[in-house]
Amino acid sequence: MEEKRRLGIKARAISDLTARRSSQLVISQQRGISPKTFSLLKNKHSEIRKAILEGEERLKSAILDAVYKRAMGFETTDEVTTLEIVNERQKKRIVKTRKTFSPDVDACKYLLMIKFGK
Repeated sequence: MEEKRRLGIKARAISDLTARRSSQLVISQQRGISPKTFSLLKNKHSEIRKAILEGEERLKSAILDAVYKRAMGFETTDEVTTLEIVNERQKKRIVKTRKTFSPDVDACKYLLMIKFGK
């Protein structure tokens, strides 16, 4: 029972690393094992294979979300904090800048062709 729980925790960590586009070499280094051992464990345990597939799906979803955001246009707010000395006292100044990004036609074309098949 304890081994299953530990394997589940490790599978979750592997899924998170895969979702951040980490290679199997990086994953094996993070887990403290050799790449060959990781490959053997992956072939032996279906939970690890499922975790890698889940991480890849999360990565694909995040990429599609980013392309959709770019296709539709978006706004961001940047915040710059500076410290000024006025009359021998520190004064904190926060400057907020709003940026607007217009819709991207190429991203729209990509989504229509790849995601929606039109």
